[in-house]
Amino acid sequence: AIPEGDIDVLAIVSLGREKRVDEPRRKLSDEIVPGLGWLMQDQPPGYCDGTYNSECGRDAINNCLIQGHNDHRGGILFSSLSGWLVMTLPNVSEGIIVSKIETWHQPWENTMTSGWKTENGKRQLRSKDGFGVVSNATEAPLQYHWLTYEETERRLKVPPPEYCSSFKFEFAIDGKITSWDLETFQKKSTNPQRVVETQTLLDDPKFTTEPRDVKIAIRMTGCPDPPQKTFKLTHMYWA
Repeated sequence: AIPEGDIDVLAIVSLGREKRVDEPRRKLSDEIVPGLGWLMQDQPPGYCDGTYNSECGRDAINNCLIQGHNDHRGGILFSSLSGWLVMTLPNVSEGIIVSKIETWHQPWENTMTSGWKTENGKRQLRSKDGFGVVSNATEAPLQYHWLTYEETERRLKVPPPEYCSSFKFEFAIDGKITSWDLETFQKKSTNPQRVVETQTLLDDPKFTTEPRDVKIAIRMTGCPDPPQKTFKLTHMYWA
């Protein structure tokens, strides 16, 4: 027990961000390997479920740790340079998978891909036997960036980059890759309300006969040249 008046350091640390677990990087196939260019943005630390007793946003930049403000537009930024994001969706039973992706973000927001010219920051080196792919990026935990007020204002005022003609949005369900061009992506995207964009990746009642875990991966390709089109994944819904 903690003596009265002493500080419970363990309890304080446990309210911080999740620790990185050093385990093998998961992949679906030789074609689908987790990418290195994804950046977590505006996701407050703590227990942020919207309830009255939540303990949210206890960050170094917060000058009132008991405020507990839960309203944030957190998510993971990605572009054509980011590679695949690989996830496991537990207990899929009705054959429904929907993503919520914001399409209006700026390339400067994703600092993970700064200076990269190819997916995952890889470059081609000539060898005696031909060409070999060598990565100039090191494997690292998912990075995090909290938006300042000035950055938020800047993001809202500047129009996002245009789509390039070779844009593709790709996703894989249990290793099977589906590729959408720009026309298909825009047709599959819906706007149920302001600043909400969703994409139905699966709607098949015959997909499974019983609840099971499903591996899913997503990425953007085709637009590596600046200014890169930049998205933010905020939610994955499934049933």
